[in-house]
Amino acid sequence: MMYFERLTGERKTCIILVKVRMWILVRMKGVGMIQIALVEDTAEDREQFLSAFKAYQRTDATPFSLSVFETRAAFLSAFSGQFDLVFLDIELPDGNGIEIARRIRETDANVVLAFLTQMGQFAIQGYEVDASDYILKPLNEGIFAVKMKKLLRRVQHSRPVGVSVSIGGGKQVIDAQTILYVEVYKHDITYHTTNGNFTERGALKDTETALQKAYFARSGNSFLVNLRHVTGIGKTELTLDSGETLPISRARKRELVDAFNRYLGGSL
Repeated sequence: MMYFERLTGERKTCIILVKVRMWILVRMKGVGMIQIALVEDTAEDREQFLSAFKAYQRTDATPFSLSVFETRAAFLSAFSGQFDLVFLDIELPDGNGIEIARRIRETDANVVLAFLTQMGQFAIQGYEVDASDYILKPLNEGIFAVKMKKLLRRVQHSRPVGVSVSIGGGKQVIDAQTILYVEVYKHDITYHTTNGNFTERGALKDTETALQKAYFARSGNSFLVNLRHVTGIGKTELTLDSGETLPISRARKRELVDAFNRYLGGSL
């Protein structure tokens, strides 16, 4: 059962419409709810989005909470890393979506970003802030539903995945997103991360199973690579954003390229 909740009362209306300029659309409250934000200044475009969003909700049982902001300032004053997915209008009266995305990325590398624009050429700018997609306005409900499914898959993968590693007689949990790649040598598994390297005894197959929902793929029998950190794939090696290169085995090349393309397309 879906309902649209708009805060009422003289004082609350002042806060919502003047200071914050935000509405809240809630489908269900509970554990696992996906928090979504829309930053859109044009009333007609907001109504189109809400219409498409409500139509999508009728086909998906996922619990959502949607907060709608009319200005850059209103969103940034409320933002504290609470959202899983943010839709940003490219052009706003007090800034633009790209600027907001840069601010978001200063503190939150995980939130999924999507841009709303009337001009497709602006979409290329989204790559610098790791935007997952863009949607052309005016919104089409069918296209929005396809995009929404893709974005929600990205949200599920963006939620933190931890790997428990045995180190020095104890256990330490490593955030999967910080792992650049995993390497096996004999019976030692080394996690190469942005915070240093950690080694334990184990099998790469077990690690691969633990990381199967975190955008990892094999580049060879000895390496499991985090696709988030891959910047290029060549004929015989791949490049990571750390500047490191890893070999690609011929047997794993097609599987790796397919996985990388699915990751970029949001279907992995």
